[in-house]
Amino acid sequence: RIFGSATYDKSDDMDCLCSRQFSEVNDQLLQLNFNIDPFFFVACKSNGNFEEFQVNDDYVYCVNVTEGNVLERAVNKSSMDQLDCKDKAPQKFITNCQKRYINATLEIEKLEAEGHLVVAYDIPKCDIDGTFAPVQCLNKYCFCVNKNGEKYRGTQVNRNEKLSINQQCNCVREMELIRDIDEEKWDQMTELFAQYRCERNGNYLTLQCTESECYCVDPIDGNLETSSKLKTDPKGISELKCYKNYANEFGDMDYLWQTYPDVLSYISDIPK
Repeated sequence: RIFGSATYDKSDDMDCLCSRQFSEVNDQLLQLNFNIDPFFFVACKSNGNFEEFQVNDDYVYCVNVTEGNVLERAVNKSSMDQLDCKDKAPQKFITNCQKRYINATLEIEKLEAEGHLVVAYDIPKCDIDGTFAPVQCLNKYCFCVNKNGEKYRGTQVNRNEKLSINQQCNCVREMELIRDIDEEKWDQMTELFAQYRCERNGNYLTLQCTESECYCVDPIDGNLETSSKLKTDPKGISELKCYKNYANEFGDMDYLWQTYPDVLSYISDIPK
């Protein structure tokens, strides 16, 4: 799974070419034990497409939105009216996330210049569209935020907890996307996902239940887990792989019981 998301009613405009290029470059660099910071990559839209208007320090330029190739020579920001894509220019050349990123890196440089050894300094993470990445960390905690950097309540976990492993916050982000769709336009799949529950780390809860059935899903994308029994009557919940493994993965069953008290109360012999 790579960067880029949109509601299904806007999916016809998605080509994800920008995020694909970023992913391919990163895959190549990872072979050299290196990765590229999104801050230094070309700007993508939130749906993974190329932004036509690009900014690089004090210069701006236009790119082909299907290939990312530069269409015109870069000009100084003060001369941006010379560009054919000037109408695509953002209101601000730098986003709030990018501004915080720059301020943090400047602070680190200042401390190092003063002779300080800087370790474990948490720098804001930005996505390739300039917004805040879903997972942010501060001191000993990591948590989920929306694109504006606002924290999702109840998603903060200790970095040393099992819940912090592979924390991606896709569930809380995608629930917000669903809420932006007019309910009159919901299809059957949207109605299903709207009922999904999120784990404390913002991923999908691996066990999903409705009034009539329970099943296992992938914690990252919420798709049905094919490696275990897919669906079952709530009374057969103890046979589901995700239920059996939950305590081992997250330490206890308390959160499941808090999430599905009515469903799990059907079975008195299931251990809490």
